[in-house]
Amino acid sequence: MPVQAFTGWVLPQGGGGLSLVETKLVTASSSTTFTGLDGDTDALYVLQGDLLIGALGATPVRILVNGDSNAANYTPTAAATFSTAGGPVTVNVAATPWNLAGTTFFAGSTVSFSVEINAARTSGATPLIRTMQGSVLERQGASAYRYMPSAAYTSVASNLTSLVIDDAGGASDFSGRISLYKIEI
Repeated sequence: MPVQAFTGWVLPQGGGGLSLVETKLVTASSSTTFTGLDGDTDALYVLQGDLLIGALGATPVRILVNGDSNAANYTPTAAATFSTAGGPVTVNVAATPWNLAGTTFFAGSTVSFSVEINAARTSGATPLIRTMQGSVLERQGASAYRYMPSAAYTSVASNLTSLVIDDAGGASDFSGRISLYKIEI
C-alpha cells in the first residue's frame, strides 16, 4: 500500500518508489514522445496529464508503445463511460492502439487523465502482457464524461523504450501538461 501519492510514493517492504521521468508542456501539438524508457526494468509507469483539445477535435488521443500503430498488437478495448447527460454507457472499440477515451474527445474540451502502464515483458521466466488502465475526465461546458479505459499490448518482441501520445493521425491538436512517472521494483 502506498504511503503517499505520486512524488515520494514509496512501496512497502523495501520496494522501489515512484519518481518523475519527465514533464512535457505541449502547445497545439498532434504528438509528443517520452523516450529513453526501460519498461523491463521500471515495470510500471504512471502517465498523468491535463489537456485542452483543439478546435477540430474528432480524433482520439492515444498512447503508442514504441510508436507502434499496428492494431494487431493491441487487444480490443472496452471503456466504461459515465456522463452527466445520461447513465453509464460502454464503448467497445475494435483492436486499436491505446485510446484514452475509447472514442474521440469533443473539440474545445478539457481532459484530465491518470493512466497506469504495466511495462515489463516478463516476471522472471513468465511472459507478461503489458496492460494499460486508468481514469479520464473530459469536461465540455456543463457536461462531464468519465472514461475508464483498459487494454493490452500483446507484442513482447521488444522492450518498451518509448511512449508516444498522439491524435491518431487526425487533424486535431492538443495543448497542456503531460507527466510520466516510473516505479522501479
